[in-house]
This record gives sequence, C-alpha cells and structure tokens, in this order.
Amino acid sequence: MKENGFYGFDIYKPQTKMTFLAIGLAIAIIAIILFPLWPYSVKLGIFNCLFYFTASFLGMTVARLLIWIALFSFGIDFWIFPNLFDDDAGLIESFVPVLLINRRDDSWLVFALRLVMIASFAGYCYTQAGFPLPLDSSFEIYNDVFEWGKDKMVGNETTSLQYAGNHRPTLEDILKATEDYEKEEQEEKERLEQEAQENKDQAESEEANEDL
Repeated sequence: MKENGFYGFDIYKPQTKMTFLAIGLAIAIIAIILFPLWPYSVKLGIFNCLFYFTASFLGMTVARLLIWIALFSFGIDFWIFPNLFDDDAGLIESFVPVLLINRRDDSWLVFALRLVMIASFAGYCYTQAGFPLPLDSSFEIYNDVFEWGKDKMVGNETTSLQYAGNHRPTLEDILKATEDYEKEEQEEKERLEQEAQENKDQAESEEANEDL
C-alpha cells in the first residue's frame, strides 16, 4: 500500500530581464537628477519635444470636445479617438479607432436642449460677428508660456554653461549684481518721477489754457 503524497518542483527562472530593468531604472533616475548638468542643446531639445507634445495633446483634447458639442446639437455623436481616456484601454488601444460617428436617438427633452444650444450658438456668433478674432493676444500668451517654461526648465545658454561648469559666484560678482540692481532701481525711480512731473506740467498747462 502506497501512502498519499505530492511532489514539489523548484523551477529556476533567470533574473536577467529584471537585472537589466533595475540597472536601466537606476541610470534613468541618476540622469534625471543630473538634468541641470546636461548640455544646453540636449535640454532645449527635450523641452521643445515635451512642450509641443503637451500643447498638441491639450489642443486636440479641447478640439475633440468642441467638435462633439457642435455636432451633438444636430443629433450626431462624433468623437476623435473615442477611447483616449478609457482606463481599461492600453497605450495603442487608446488611439484605436481614430473616429467614431453615431446618430443619437434622444428623447424630446434632449431634442429641445439641442435646439436651445443651436439658438445660443447662433446668437453668440451674431454678437461677435463685428469683432476680430483675438489671434494676436493668443499668440502672445502662447509665446509667454513657452518662454516662461524654457527659462524655468532649461534657462539660457550662458547660465546653463556656468552651472554646468560648477560656477560659484564670488564676492565681486555679488557686489556687482547688487550695484546693478540699485542702479536699475534708481533709474526706474527717476523715470517715474520724470513722468509724474511731465504729467503735472501738462495738467497745469491745460488748466492755464482753460483759464484763458
């Protein structure tokens, strides 16, 4: 009679893949920490890629929502990348399919809401027909955001090279920077006083002309 039992197997799996992943992760962390020491051209290229990708993604997100709202008013569901924000979809599945078009079968209440949206949009277009599009201000905001982000993340080429060379400001540099700041502050104060005096003289001149 044989006793009941079980067999156990020790299967060895090589950890080469995990070792390479751990080494790569460590190198990536060190590279991110030492990002201020990277060459200026490399940092600028990375910033440009990140900035334009983020701007394109946000622009596409806003555009797909506006297009959906516009076509929703006519009873059409139109989505660009409908699975973009699906938590269950993978990286590739988020961009498949590219377009999704369906005709809506709504109730009378939703139909009335669509009519209100069309009327509101038509009224807004009528009120804004005589005004030019604020393209200049939009481009200015875009450029300001770009320059602000570049200065924060990359800086300019001069300061980047100084930082990469482990430059330490000396006492003379600090004193010179302080003198330059005080000089600029004094010049700004004199400019404001001069403008105030000119405005005062102009007001007195206008009052004298009115008396005559």
